[in-house]
Amino acid sequence: MSAGSIRLTITLYWSDPIRYSDDNADLIPGQPGVYEILVKLKAGGGKRRYVGESGGLWMRFHEHLQDNERNECVKDYVRNYETYFRYVQPIPKQEDRKDVEKALYDRYKHKCNSLPHGQPPRGSGRQVAVILSEVPRDEIVALS
Repeated sequence: MSAGSIRLTITLYWSDPIRYSDDNADLIPGQPGVYEILVKLKAGGGKRRYVGESGGLWMRFHEHLQDNERNECVKDYVRNYETYFRYVQPIPKQEDRKDVEKALYDRYKHKCNSLPHGQPPRGSGRQVAVILSEVPRDEIVALS
């Protein structure tokens, strides 16, 4: 780590996965945080397909359900597959959310954030080393 860089150590406590539907929007808090979209696998569990950050998780959950969703990969999964939303919050500082989002992408290479589907997260632009631990930490996420 270079002189003047920031070390951000954070433990992410993930919410239980919430099935993607308009009926479940009220289960999502309005606070800022980082989230993932999971797609149910035939063998069970959920595969991480998209990671994002938002100043308002409820609003972002709702936006992904709209016809004007810009990420066609996300739109396809949310409309045509059994998908789930999970989040960590609060992460009030946007710079921290952007750096956590990038660290998660760097670890899992979420399909819908990757070219040609989307743009990989770039982080905040700060000189930061993000050390993440996750609860739970699984490549394939248990779905209830």
